[in-house]
Amino acid sequence: MIPKNLNKWLKEGDRGISSKTIATKLTGINLVGRWGLRHPLDPSDFGRCVALLEAVPEFKARLDEMKSVSLVWTAL
Repeated sequence: MIPKNLNKWLKEGDRGISSKTIATKLTGINLVGRWGLRHPLDPSDFGRCVALLEAVPEFKARLDEMKSVSLVWTAL
């Protein structure tokens, strides 16, 4: 199921590949295109991920699912 707040974030939120990776993994919808699944590379990327989790709080409870993406996500 797609959270309602996700549509608003997709239209209005500050997005990057790492935050789109979270949305891709947790919805099954490819939002990253050819870039593939990525982890945050800098504080700005990380901030966009935090902003997504604030915009779509349902994702917070499922964040452990990101561990299957990479070791970096596991560490985060």
